[in-house]
Formats: sequence, C-alpha cells, structure tokens
Amino acid sequence: MRARLLACLCIPAVFVAGSVTILYAEPAPKAAITLTKDGYLKAGFDVLGAFEFNFPDNENPPVSQAAAKASMAQVPERIKKLDGKQVIVTGYMLPVKMEGNRVTEFLLVSSPMLCCYGMVPRINDWIIVKVPSPGTSILMDSPIQFYGRLHVHEMVQDGMMSGIYLLDGEKMGDGSE
Repeated sequence: MRARLLACLCIPAVFVAGSVTILYAEPAPKAAITLTKDGYLKAGFDVLGAFEFNFPDNENPPVSQAAAKASMAQVPERIKKLDGKQVIVTGYMLPVKMEGNRVTEFLLVSSPMLCCYGMVPRINDWIIVKVPSPGTSILMDSPIQFYGRLHVHEMVQDGMMSGIYLLDGEKMGDGSE
C-alpha cells in the first residue's frame, strides 16, 4: 500500500522486502524575480517574504541602530541585491498618510488579512511606500501593483524596528504586468 501511495505521488523510492527508502525529495522551487518589458524587476512577496526574520528586541525599546543593522544579516543575498533597483510589487494598500483624498504614504502588505483584520504581519510581509505629492488614488480592497525604487535596509523609528523595505513610489500599475 505504501509503495502505491509513493508511486502515485511521483516520489522516487526503492522498495525492498517491506521497507521503503526515499531517494530524494524535490526542493520547493525558488520564487522568480523577473524582468518586465518596462525594465522593472517583478519581485513579489513570494520572494520578499520567503525567509524567517527575527527582530532585535522590540519588546524592550529602544532598539539600537547597531542591533537593527546586525539583524539585516538574516536577509538573503538575492533580496539584498534588489536594493536600489526599480521593482514592481503586487500587494494590498494600507494608507498611512494622506493629502486631501490622495495617499502619500502607505504600507503595501502581502495579504488583505494582515493588520486590518487582526493578523500581525511579519516584517518582510510589508513595504513602506512613499509617493511624492500629490500622492496616488486610494485602492484598499483589491490587489494593486506599485512601481518604484526599492530600498532594503533597517529602519528604526521611536526606538523600534519599523521595517526592512522602503519603496520610493512612482506609479500604480494597471494589472497588466
């Protein structure tokens, strides 16, 4: 029975007199960072959020700039290489600052279930997006694509680590990328 199940799952194995030895298991494929026709790197939260990040001690502020900087060693090299690059990221808008009815700063989060509905996001599941005046339209309940220059570095505000991703926002996409 076990042999049939493994064979059905396409798991390579050796079957010898009632025992099973699995030869190997395929590793999960790495999420792709692709180049768009506009020259932007498409880097989704499947890339940006694909690693564990342990905060410096945010429970006992202030967090020193040195501790925050040291914590960045956890960020994979392929993500650090995105620092300063033009990217497009898809996520959900959570406005932080407004000018009239336009958003000038927002969190781009990986899921609509983060923040607003009680789930605490991981620090690599959000990007702080700053948009120059006059800002951008509010679109909160649908996924949006946002273009801009990504910065990957520690951010400390009021003695707490507040983020590792900052996007100098340029424009909201139409969903065609």
